[in-house]
Parts: sequence; structure tokens; C-alpha cells
Amino acid sequence: MKWKNSYSVTIPLIDAQHKQLFRMSDQLDADLKEGLRAKEIEKTLIQMGEYATKHFQIEEKCMEDVNYPGLQQQKEIHKQFRESFQAMYEDFQKNGLSQEIVDSLRRDLTNWIRDHVLGIDQQFGEFCKNRKESQG
Repeated sequence: MKWKNSYSVTIPLIDAQHKQLFRMSDQLDADLKEGLRAKEIEKTLIQMGEYATKHFQIEEKCMEDVNYPGLQQQKEIHKQFRESFQAMYEDFQKNGLSQEIVDSLRRDLTNWIRDHVLGIDQQFGEFCKNRKESQG
């Protein structure tokens, strides 16, 4: 999943974090394809989960700062992601690196990141762009 300029929400900090999430997703996908051991996969998952949580906090703060009307919806979607990610991670810890978990990680995680950045986060970017234009 390669970053494209069209994915930008025109907020440099958020775009930089989105790019990092894309890189982490690509790394996880590469690790899974290479058949790395569960320990390496676990390390990547932990880093990804921690980074996503940090990103969500920063993104929500940015939304709060500009009184973004979609903030509550974003918070709920972020919460759902954290819960889904935690469930995948716990399944991985409990059952090891099964083909089902590999498929789920590659498909669900990648799709969520892409769909979130290209969907609801674009709405936030448009809100900020329109806000700047009306103020300036």
C-alpha cells in the first residue's frame, strides 16, 4: 500500500503519521510474506498498535482544536479499530501465526488503514481546508 499525494489531508503532521502507518502496514505485509517468525511479527504488531494509538490521540486533539463536527464519529471509529486490533493481537498470542491470522492481518489491517485515510480523514482535511479559506 504505497502513499500517494492524493491521500493527503493537507495537515503536515497528520500526513506524516499516515505515511508512517502505511510504511508499517507495508512492513508487516512484507514480514508475513517472508514467513518471519512469530516473534518478529509480534514486535511489528506491538509497534503498529502503539503508533496507531499515538496517532489517534494527536489526530483527535487536532480535531478538537478546530471544533471539528465529526470528532465524536472519529473517536468511535478509532475505538473500534483499537478493539479490533487488540482482538487480532490476542488471537495471535493465543493461537500463534495461523494462516487465518496472517490473512486477517494482511487484509483487514491494510484495508482499514487505507479506507480510514481515504475516507473519513479526507473529510477532516476538507473541513480544515474550507476553514482556512473562509478565514483567510
